Amino acid sequence: MQRHHVAVRAGGVGQGRLCIMASELTLARCIGFGGSSGGCSSTNALSSAVALTYLDANVVAYSAGSTVVLMDIKSKQQLGFFRDESPGLPLGCLALGGGTDVSSSMPVHLAAGEQGGAAPQVLVWSVRSGQAIARLKQHKHGVSSVCFSPDGKQLLSAGSSYDGQVCLWDYQKGVLLARASAQAEIMAATFAADGSIASAGKDHLKVWGMTGGGVGKKLGASGSITLTPRAFSLKDLRSQAFVDVKSGGENSMYALTASGVLMYVQEAGSRTVDKTVNVQVAAAHSLAVSPHLVACTCSAGIVRLFGTHTLAFRANMPRPSPTHSAAQQTTGSVATALQRAGSFSGANGAAAHGMYSPELAMPVSGPGSKAASRHTAPTSLRCLKVSPDGSHLAIGDAQGNVRIYSLATLTLIAFKVAHEGEVLSLDYGAGERQSGF
Repeated sequence: MQRHHVAVRAGGVGQGRLCIMASELTLARCIGFGGSSGGCSSTNALSSAVALTYLDANVVAYSAGSTVVLMDIKSKQQLGFFRDESPGLPLGCLALGGGTDVSSSMPVHLAAGEQGGAAPQVLVWSVRSGQAIARLKQHKHGVSSVCFSPDGKQLLSAGSSYDGQVCLWDYQKGVLLARASAQAEIMAATFAADGSIASAGKDHLKVWGMTGGGVGKKLGASGSITLTPRAFSLKDLRSQAFVDVKSGGENSMYALTASGVLMYVQEAGSRTVDKTVNVQVAAAHSLAVSPHLVACTCSAGIVRLFGTHTLAFRANMPRPSPTHSAAQQTTGSVATALQRAGSFSGANGAAAHGMYSPELAMPVSGPGSKAASRHTAPTSLRCLKVSPDGSHLAIGDAQGNVRIYSLATLTLIAFKVAHEGEVLSLDYGAGERQSGF
C-alpha cells in the first residue's frame, strides 16, 4: 500500500489562521491505465505496460503513470501498488520474475523501466514487501524493455530511442555485468532458455553472445562480461522494424515486425528464420507466448492467436465492446486477450500500448442523442473536483461534458453536455447539500 502525507489548511473566513496537519493517506484503488506519450511507445497514444506470470494466470501487473498495480483479473481486485519514493517519470515496461515465493506461488520480484528523461531508472521491488530493492541507472533516454533471466538472478534492460544500450545486471547487488550499444532503436529484449540474449528494434534483430565471466564492476561501469552481437539471416525482412521478440521455451524464439510478419526461430543460436506468417493487419505491436499459443496484438483492437512451432492460425480474440472500439483503433492490448483466454495461461510477459480503462467507460444515453455521440469515443479529462462531503467526484472533459461519480461505488450517477468547448474548471457551490450535488 502507498501512503502519502498531505498538508491541510484550516481556519474561519477572515480569521487568517493557518493550521498544518499531517494526515496519512493510503492508496486503496487505482482507476485507469497509461502514462504519457513518448518514451518507449511506438505511437503518440497514452502508453502503458503489462507483465504476466505463468505461475498464476489470474495475476497481472500493469503501469498507471509512475505506479505499478498488481491485480487479480479474475476477481478484479487490486492486490498491491508499487511506486518509487520520489515518483516522476511514467513507467513504460514491466517484468515479473526473480524466482518463486513458495508460500504464495507469486514471483519474488517486479521490475519496471522509466520512460524518457535524462536519467531514467530501472526499478526493482520485492512483490511480498512492496519495498524497492534496486534502482539501476545506466540508460539515458528511456528504457524500452526489462526481462528477468530464466534462473531469476540477472535482469536485462534495453534503452529506447537515442539510447540503444543493452545492459545486463546483477540487480540484487546493483552491479552492471555487461553493457553494449546496439546502435539502433531497441523496442524489446529477452532471454532465451539457455541464457543468451535477443533484441529487436528498427532494422535490428540480433542474438548477443556472452564471453568472459566473474563479478562485474560497481554500478555505472562496464562489467567483465562482453556482449557480442550476431545478426539473423533475414533476407527480405532485413529492413523491417521489429516491435517485439519473445522466448518460446528451449532455445526457440518468436519475433514480430511492425508490418505484421510473425517469425519463428527454432534454434536462436542458428540465427536462421524457420517459419514466417503474415498476420494480415495494418500494424502489429506486441507478442505473448504460452506453451501452445502465440498472441499478436495489432491495430484496430485485433488480437490473433497462432500455434507454437507451426504458426498455424488458431483464432481471433473477441474485440472490445463498441463503446471502447475507438480506444483500440491504433494500438492493441495483450492484457485484453489474456483476460479472455483461459488457455493462454503460460504467457510470461507482454507490452501493451494505449490501453483503456473499463472503469472510466460511460453508458450511451440513447441512439442518435447528442450526449451519446459526444461521450462514446474516448476523450481527455481537463479538471476534477471532489464534493465538500467527499461523496462525489465531478469531472470536466475536452468535449464540454461534465460527469459526476459516486466515490463510494465508483459509478457514474450524472452526465451533462454542459459546454460547446472544453471544461477547464469545476467547483461546488456553498449551498451544496452534504448528501448530494
